[in-house]
Amino acid sequence: MPGDEFHDKLLEMYHRVVSECRACNPRWFFEMVGRLRGVNAAKELLHNELQRGFTELWQQGRLDLTLDLKLEAHVAMPRYALLFTKRELEEARRKLTEHGMEIDKE
Repeated sequence: MPGDEFHDKLLEMYHRVVSECRACNPRWFFEMVGRLRGVNAAKELLHNELQRGFTELWQQGRLDLTLDLKLEAHVAMPRYALLFTKRELEEARRKLTEHGMEIDKE
């Protein structure tokens, strides 16, 4: 199911950040995804501005590990589009464009 796959992708993102950036441990993200499940956590995070850790990753030149932008990139993927409202998809795309990130077409 797309919702379960999306949830698993968010957990993979968390583990990648932890393994590649020892100074970063966004435990809050892991707990939120565990508590709300992937899609609901994404919906909540889409309504917020950039989360904790963004500045630290930016300073380290590792925006590729920014959970917010990675989350929004996954939300914007066509395979997950049915999980989100039109407004949520537009918000994800806006944030990606605003930060110079490409939108994955897969």
